[in-house]
Amino acid sequence: MPSTSISRRQLLQTGLGIGCGLLIPGEAAAATIHELSGTVHINKRRASLDDDIRPGDVVSTSHTGRIAFSVAGDAFLLNESTSIRVGDSGNSLIDALHLFTGKLLSVFASGRRRRIVTATATMGIRGTACFLNVRPASTYVCTCYGQTELTTGGRRDAFEAIHHNPRLLEFRDGRLTAMREAGMQDHTDEQLRRLEAWVGRKPLFDVVGFGSG
Repeated sequence: MPSTSISRRQLLQTGLGIGCGLLIPGEAAAATIHELSGTVHINKRRASLDDDIRPGDVVSTSHTGRIAFSVAGDAFLLNESTSIRVGDSGNSLIDALHLFTGKLLSVFASGRRRRIVTATATMGIRGTACFLNVRPASTYVCTCYGQTELTTGGRRDAFEAIHHNPRLLEFRDGRLTAMREAGMQDHTDEQLRRLEAWVGRKPLFDVVGFGSG
């Protein structure tokens, strides 16, 4: 089971009244780790609940690993066999996630535009939730709610959802060969509720009374 104990850094943040959305001038945002299980590495070093995740860090999970964290009103869940770079070093705001492989569930605060970048596609995001699973010959993308813009293979598609709008993208030699509708895979409404709760919100589908129990 994922560890949900409160880290020493979380206690310090609470005691000092420092929220995840507050940036100290000249300093980069640091993520709060909420769950950690199995083997997870940050910049090739074994991760713990007390660790910081900062712009430019590479977070990788093993086949048994799992990590969930939040920063500046956004929250993320990395499942097993996943590797991402969180933002870009030298940028105090995390406005891009570079997903190399694996499964990433994300919820984002409204306002500032963000991107999830893979080797074959870029998803533009503003105040929404989405799930991606990057595999060697395909990428599964789900606009869980809100609006996204997917750019891949020389085409650009806009998606909108209140309660999940998934697509499967198929590639050959790095080129898009097909995009088709798909069923909901590898993520749940309850996971989205947990991510949103960590940043003080509810999923859109619960706000409008559309979600599953």
